[in-house]
Amino acid sequence: MRILVIQHEDQTPAGLTIEWARHKNIHLDLRNSCDLTPAFSLDTYDGFLILGGSMDTDQAEELPWLKSEKILIQQILKTTKPVLGICLGSQLLAEALGARVFEAPIWEIGWHPVQISDPTFQFGQKELSFFHWHHDAFELPKGARSMGLSEGCQVQGFSVAGRIFAVQFHPEADAPWIELSLEDWTPTEPGFVQDSEQIRALTERNLGASRRWYFEFLSFIYKA
Repeated sequence: MRILVIQHEDQTPAGLTIEWARHKNIHLDLRNSCDLTPAFSLDTYDGFLILGGSMDTDQAEELPWLKSEKILIQQILKTTKPVLGICLGSQLLAEALGARVFEAPIWEIGWHPVQISDPTFQFGQKELSFFHWHHDAFELPKGARSMGLSEGCQVQGFSVAGRIFAVQFHPEADAPWIELSLEDWTPTEPGFVQDSEQIRALTERNLGASRRWYFEFLSFIYKA
């Protein structure tokens, strides 16, 4: 199996996805979003994963590659292959499906509990803490099933037709990924925002359960 992974920045890598893929003997083709054009061939892939990034979905004029990526996402949605979007990736999928993406009044940064409302994705747990780093939100696309919610965000994820999946939080985040996010960062954002000391302590406490959930989630999506 080959999965195309679209990465937007060095600070938002594939993280735990790489460990899962090695365990399942799956090939990940990691590509920078700047290297992809609307003419990029999707034929050789069995699935797609769109990672996060610090940019917003409405910055296509200043980031021309984002405009190209949006066209490519529309092409992905026309296939019958599974696709997962994480954080920015989830926002891009929501927008491509006709939902409104907007700046939320508060941020979610750190480890916060998500109520997993769709039993399909509970994997034995109705509530689980995940790592978050976002301030944009989206409405539920037409025809989508809500996956869950948190105190700071009413739509934490969704699924469509059993092959399109999106989550606002970062289940792919491992300890190095999180440390990279915390470099030269001082918490000044309003909302559900933890400081670096809290985040590191909660990473030790929550990373194992988040990792297990993510591995089950990926195996469900890509039938691996």
